[in-house]
Amino acid sequence: MRKLALSFILLVLSAQNVVAGNLGLINRWYEALRTVDRPVFQQLLTDNAIIDLKQLGIVQNKNEFIESLDNWEDVSGDVQITTGIVSSTNRKIVVDVCYRFPSDAFTNRETFLLKGDLVTKQTQEKLRDGC
Repeated sequence: MRKLALSFILLVLSAQNVVAGNLGLINRWYEALRTVDRPVFQQLLTDNAIIDLKQLGIVQNKNEFIESLDNWEDVSGDVQITTGIVSSTNRKIVVDVCYRFPSDAFTNRETFLLKGDLVTKQTQEKLRDGC
């Protein structure tokens, strides 16, 4: 019985560490997006990472995504970004993200596939207008 209780405690602590680590990654990602911090994206993405912008029908590799930040920088000046983690494991994080611009707002569901603490794929799908 004692071994079972100890195993359960270790499992809970391990899950908490995964969630805490994933929360850190998510915070870094969206702060880098807000500030258009290209070096952080260089660090967060694997060399063969894919960014899938479903609502736009665009799939980008790491370099294309980082280059596209020039366009994002032009339109994102006053954006407010709020996030809520929907689910989190050591290999996948699902986040609902509100992008609130002065003249528009929408909510995406964004899924991150991970290898260790790096993003191998990020998929963005629009859930709804508004937040």
